[in-house]
Amino acid sequence: MNQKLAKSLNRKGVAQKPLCRRNFLCLSAGAAAAATAEDTPFDQYTTKTIGGSASVWDVRRVTVRPTKRREQMHAKSVWLFTALLVLSMIVSACAPAAPAATGGKKRIGITLYTRQHQFYQTMEKVWKDNAEKYGYELLIQNAETDPAVQTSQMEDFIQQKVDAIVLHAVDPKGLIPAVEDANKAGIPVITVDGPVSGGKVVTFIGTDNFEGGRLAGEYAANYIKEKLGGKANVVILDYPQSAIVCVARVNGFKKGLEGMADVKVVAQQDGGAMRDKAMQVFENVLSANPKIDLVFGINDDTILGAMAAAESAGRAKDIVFLGYDGTPEAAKLILEGKSTLMADIAQQPVKIAEKAMEVVKGAMAGQTYDADTPVAPILITKDNAKDFVQ
Repeated sequence: MNQKLAKSLNRKGVAQKPLCRRNFLCLSAGAAAAATAEDTPFDQYTTKTIGGSASVWDVRRVTVRPTKRREQMHAKSVWLFTALLVLSMIVSACAPAAPAATGGKKRIGITLYTRQHQFYQTMEKVWKDNAEKYGYELLIQNAETDPAVQTSQMEDFIQQKVDAIVLHAVDPKGLIPAVEDANKAGIPVITVDGPVSGGKVVTFIGTDNFEGGRLAGEYAANYIKEKLGGKANVVILDYPQSAIVCVARVNGFKKGLEGMADVKVVAQQDGGAMRDKAMQVFENVLSANPKIDLVFGINDDTILGAMAAAESAGRAKDIVFLGYDGTPEAAKLILEGKSTLMADIAQQPVKIAEKAMEVVKGAMAGQTYDADTPVAPILITKDNAKDFVQ
């Protein structure tokens, strides 16, 4: 028995001075544990309440011995716990895997180049309209021409463990690491309109942009021969940040003009691929060039911005404009014949979007595709413009 405790007890076994409650609890708990384990006696201290406070201690000598019944109960508890554990493992193994999305729908991550252009708006609408048909849950994000934002969106899709990714690459080189991360995660990636220069993709679905540019250049060459006597000052409003798509359009346009010795490209400027930026840029081009015969823009927002600048400067009727995208707005202007927008190149966004949905389904089923799935561009003139007006 604790010597300090013994001295504090009188003959009746009642403490004259109260012990610290913390020390009491530690002593009792420790002694009980030791006795239970080793079948040895220990001193058990209990309190008697006097005046509402626990200030008097009773001391009793207690010996704890495990009984046979207790041992049997312990054995049964161990057996029951083991049986339940095995049963839960069997049930878990036989249970079906949790669905990837609500109702078992496949989740498709889509990151758009931008929402400011009619081209991308049309594709997004097609996807939303057909999502139920294919059993897809669409997670659509807008990169708004920012590679860093698009990379973050790709990382989010990977973390969310989507079933497939549709990528409109803002930067063909900058998005390579994100595509490679998706490859490591086993998520198929389909590029649409904007390809990437590395990583593994199921296929690229988009317009043959070089061919589209060539068609525009061919139309320009014929117009210059027939209407301008083979001579012209030409302006190109490009967008070099789009290193594959828009550069291909410009190169195709120049290819269509080959052999035109008296055709001069007097200015090639970055129109920003946006209407307001293109308008500002072309205002400066107009100021620097008193004679401009023809302008080619890499998309319809660019060419419509340039037309607005020319209209404001009073020079719109002296210049022929050629666009690219085939938006309903541009097609309507061509059809009406009230402006000098003479031709455009249609990309067929509906067809591209529908093809992307088909490829996503096939890719998830293990089907393989060619590296490129091209969609042919169409030259829009007054003869067929009504087919592109919605």
